[in-house]
Amino acid sequence: MQVFRLDVLWIDSFWKQVSGFALLGLSIIGLALSLRKRNKKMSYGDFSSWRIFHTLTGLFALMVLFIHTGLNLGSNLNFLLLSNFIVLAILGSLVAGFVTLENKIDPFTAKKLRGALNLAHIILFWPVSVLLGFHITSVYYF
Repeated sequence: MQVFRLDVLWIDSFWKQVSGFALLGLSIIGLALSLRKRNKKMSYGDFSSWRIFHTLTGLFALMVLFIHTGLNLGSNLNFLLLSNFIVLAILGSLVAGFVTLENKIDPFTAKKLRGALNLAHIILFWPVSVLLGFHITSVYYF
């Protein structure tokens, strides 16, 4: 009888590829969901449902990130990629928190803080795509 070992997910190249492409797909889905508010052509459906789905996609991406990396921060560009992704998730969580608390604190302050955190969350996503491109190139080319 063979017992499954968790470290196989971080050692075996097949599982690294599966989790890596799953993480890439979840990131693209999260980005597409964030376009709902900014694109008039995607105005169908309830915005709060899209927001919840975006949040769940982010949480699932963090679980897959753990499977892909074991939270080993790596070095060089891989360190920047993982750090950027974690900070991106933290900022997204803070935005969600301020959306939740918006009715309980000063509306002006809540809107201002939520807007600043949301902008930082959006801006911080773009380095992820560049760093991810370098990561994929380094894995398959070198």
